[in-house]
Parts: sequence; structure tokens; C-alpha cells
Amino acid sequence: MKNQSIPIIELDQPSPRKRGRAYGEAARELIQGVLEVYRELFKRVTEETWAQSVERGKPFFSRAEAFAPDLLEEIQGIAEGADRPLEDIFLLNTRSEILHNPKVLSLECTTLAALPETTKANDLLLAQNWDWYKDVLKYQVILKIAGNGDTPSFTTFTEAGQLAKIGMNSAGIGLVVNNLISDQP
Repeated sequence: MKNQSIPIIELDQPSPRKRGRAYGEAARELIQGVLEVYRELFKRVTEETWAQSVERGKPFFSRAEAFAPDLLEEIQGIAEGADRPLEDIFLLNTRSEILHNPKVLSLECTTLAALPETTKANDLLLAQNWDWYKDVLKYQVILKIAGNGDTPSFTTFTEAGQLAKIGMNSAGIGLVVNNLISDQP
């Protein structure tokens, strides 16, 4: 694959719905493309149709609404801006839960941290690789989201249509992700 630039989308809308709508509009074609990839991937991994996966994702909707209604509002805005059904964008944001399967999760990301007492310069190091399906590569984006009041700004690398994934905020808090499975309670 030849090198390509990752689109950078800057969002400064204070309202989650407006921010989501601006994101959906800016990434409309990328979101359409990544949804096509996930339709095939969900079918291959879960042996379900997209409609069946949407049904299986419904319990997560009420949990998301109870836990973070502002994020659900932003997902609604992404759907509006991308001209896609809310269910499509919500499913894209719950793809890890829907695809929760040891044979799939073993293909995912690795994260690591080195604490200051273990590094030569006494720095904290945080690292992440992104091992995922190559068909998704051309649908990645970097989001730069402005802070609002007490909420710090942040930058995140993610797949088009997803709220966030890997990144760091202006308060110095970093986020990396993996799907480690443990047999420990």
C-alpha cells in the first residue's frame, strides 16, 4: 500500500450534536466506505446480517444513553451529517462489543506503558499499534476536538464515524486500547 495522508478533521462546536453533524459531513464518504467494510466483516465473523447485528447491538444503546447521553447525541449528529441511519453509526461505535470473539480479538491492538522509574530519562512512555483489518486502513481519520469550559481539548486517531479511539488530551491524559481477555476474575 502506498503512503497516504490521514485526513485531519478539526471540530470546535460546543454542542455534541453540532460537533457530530460537522464530523459526519466532513467524513461522509469515508464513513460510507468503512460501513461497507464492516457489513462484510460482521457477516464473515458473526455470520449475521447487518440487520441482525443492529438487533444484537440494541441493548448497548440504552446503556450508552444512561452512561453518556452527550456521546449518544454526538453519534446522532454524525449520522445526520453523514446521511446514514443512527443504527449504522451506533453499530460502528460498538463494533468491538459486537465482534467480541477470541479469534477476532487476537488480531487486534497491542498497548504498552513504561513508567518513569523504568526509563532512562524518567519519562512516561505510552505506545499503541493498530493491528486491524487492512480494508479499514483507508478510512482512518485524526480528529482534533477543541476544549469547552472545563473540558480539555483532545486529538484522537480513529476510524471514520467513530467518536474516538487512540489519543491524548490537553491535560496530558493519554488513551490506548486493546481487547485483552483474562481468565482471572
